[in-house]
Amino acid sequence: MVENGAVTDVAGNEFAGIASGTQWQFSVETDTQKPTITYTDAGSLTKGNSTYLVAATITDNKMVSSAKVFYRGISSESTGAFTSSALVVNASSGKFEFSVPENAFDKYGLEFYVEATDVAGNSSRSPAEASALHYAYVKFSAASAP
Repeated sequence: MVENGAVTDVAGNEFAGIASGTQWQFSVETDTQKPTITYTDAGSLTKGNSTYLVAATITDNKMVSSAKVFYRGISSESTGAFTSSALVVNASSGKFEFSVPENAFDKYGLEFYVEATDVAGNSSRSPAEASALHYAYVKFSAASAP
């Protein structure tokens, strides 16, 4: 129980108090909705540029707590583990972004996926299928062609 006047608000008004357990009622809503990830392909990395920008719009009914990109080179020699990096919110665009360094690309390009988790622990992935990946290819100028 809470006594009358035990709490005051910023205007100095006293709280009327709670005299019985039936007066204090509330409900808890369980968040089961996963974040939504919308990725727009940024095209190819032109050889000689220093980075490739991964940018995704990530929304949630409550709040996104973390977002990561997982990436590695495309070729068969690059079938090892993915490197992960946090996506950071761009204050201007509101998108979650990370600049992948050019040296992360192999001779063919980059394969990657994006994951997001909300404050309730619900997670989603783009592309949604576990075996699917996004791709970014290396584009060579005539002078830099292999």
